[in-house]
Amino acid sequence: QESSHALFQKLCIHARLYHKRVCKEKHSDERLKSVNKTVLRLHKMLSWCNDLKDLYSKPCDGCNQYLAFDSDAFGLLLPTVRIRQKHVVRAYHIACIPLKLTTAATVSD
Repeated sequence: QESSHALFQKLCIHARLYHKRVCKEKHSDERLKSVNKTVLRLHKMLSWCNDLKDLYSKPCDGCNQYLAFDSDAFGLLLPTVRIRQKHVVRAYHIACIPLKLTTAATVSD
């Protein structure tokens, strides 16, 4: 059953897209070839969930606001996108993601 809250609906969309991307990944690292793919996928999904631990307390790193208009369907939302750069996780609204990050960084990976 779908949540009646726009924030959780949006997070479900992000989770589905992230899961789809994780399932398509090919690992070139020899160390990872011996690890069960399901375990790797589970680890990545749990890491993604952990990156959202500050969902209600972290403002957007782009606009420094907590709420921003997402779309007519979702209205005002907290920053639901997490982008990991090395060991730093940054929070963004969809509209605030810097263009240089969309091609250079991996979303919450």
